[in-house]
Amino acid sequence: MARAIWKGAISFGLVHIPVALVSATSSQGVDFDWLDSRSMDPVGYKRVNKVTGKEVTKENIVKGVAYEKGRYVVLSEEEIRSAHPVSTQTIDIFSFVDAEQIPLQNIDTPYYLAPDKRGGKVYALLRETLEQNQQGRSRPRGFAHATILGRVDAAGIGIGTGETTLAAGSTQPRSTRIGQ
Repeated sequence: MARAIWKGAISFGLVHIPVALVSATSSQGVDFDWLDSRSMDPVGYKRVNKVTGKEVTKENIVKGVAYEKGRYVVLSEEEIRSAHPVSTQTIDIFSFVDAEQIPLQNIDTPYYLAPDKRGGKVYALLRETLEQNQQGRSRPRGFAHATILGRVDAAGIGIGTGETTLAAGSTQPRSTRIGQ
């Protein structure tokens, strides 16, 4: 099995299932380094003021968000930390529904779930429950919410081709770029 990117538990009612989350997709890419063509030495990044062209020390750099051209709201490290959602390490199933009832427009990341740390029996029970309910429904799914990898997500948990899958989508607003 691939390396787990998150470990936690699926929870519904009094049931608590230890699971590991593995990405169902992979992206292969080339990571280029900047090199000095004369010596083939790596070239580092400099922190440079874009207006003056002068180098800026790390102590003089703050983080900000532009709200209009040239105007920023500066945030402290504490403010940035407090804005991150608290991870509960739990995928909380709050309903079992037909797959068609889960809106797909925000689902963007597929994962595989696997039992973790002696959770095999209760994990198998969840799989059996979903399989048995499949007889009366078109593909039952557990509808859940979770904080995974620093994002608050809505999720659908179901059985794919031989694997228990989790399809997660951000509940955060996203912007869409067209034609770029």
